[in-house]
This record gives sequence, structure tokens and C-alpha cells, in this order.
Amino acid sequence: MDKITNLSAKEYAVADDLHIKFRATGNVELLEYLAATLYVAVKNPRPAFDKNNLHTAALQFKNIPTETLMAVELTWAGCKNHLAKKFKYVFPKTTSKKSKIQANQSGFGKTILSVAGGKFGTFEETENTNIYTLMEELDEILKQAKNGKKGNA
Repeated sequence: MDKITNLSAKEYAVADDLHIKFRATGNVELLEYLAATLYVAVKNPRPAFDKNNLHTAALQFKNIPTETLMAVELTWAGCKNHLAKKFKYVFPKTTSKKSKIQANQSGFGKTILSVAGGKFGTFEETENTNIYTLMEELDEILKQAKNGKKGNA
């Protein structure tokens, strides 16, 4: 869907890791996995995502032209930039070289783990939370932390 509004936190974490790894290595096979993460036959509601089935799901993208897969990756980058503009505390602007290197390492799965057990429930429930819902909460927690207030987690 437009601006990945129907993506779960788990799907976001996997897609972002694949995007970052592709940018670092140029390995086109990673784009097949990215496409398999993002594109599903049933749009709404999205079927449950299982990372263990990603290899099988990626096979359907094996014969897609590299240019098309590159367009998928570029679209993902645009969606991520949209999220960065919307959630300024989750995606703070980086200035130092070390911060820029860290910004190129996703690790969003660790973020999911850190908020699990709270408002969104167990780890499994949290990773299946809509990415916009989770990011709104994370943005508020980080905003309050920056301003010296207690968060809601």
C-alpha cells in the first residue's frame, strides 16, 4: 500500500536490513528478498509474515529484471525517507561520521525487542504491530526522554 501503511514492524525490520545490506554489497539477490518482503498477493489484511519462508517467497522474483528490482529498492528508500520526516525522534538527523555509520545499520529488530512486553504486548505481538503505530509510540517515548519526561513504554 501507499507509504507502506500496512506493514508490520517485523516486515519493516527485515526490509530495512535487506535494503542496507544491498546498499553495502550490491548483491541483487537481496533485492529479490526485499521484494518478497514487501509484495504479497493479499493486500488487506496482509498475511502473517514468516521470515523463515522468505527464501521460498523470493523465488517468485528470481526472473524479475534487475532494473525493476532496483526500482523496488529505490521505492523502499523513499518510504523510509517519508518515515524519517514523519518521525523525527525515531530518525534523528545525524551529523558526526560515527552517527552516519550507525544510521546505516538498521537493527530495528532490537528496537522491537526493547519495547516488547509493554503497551504492545509480547515480543510476537509487538513485532506484528503496524509500523506506523509502533513508530508513533517510539517517537513519543523518545520525545519525552529528550525533554526529560517519563515515557509511556
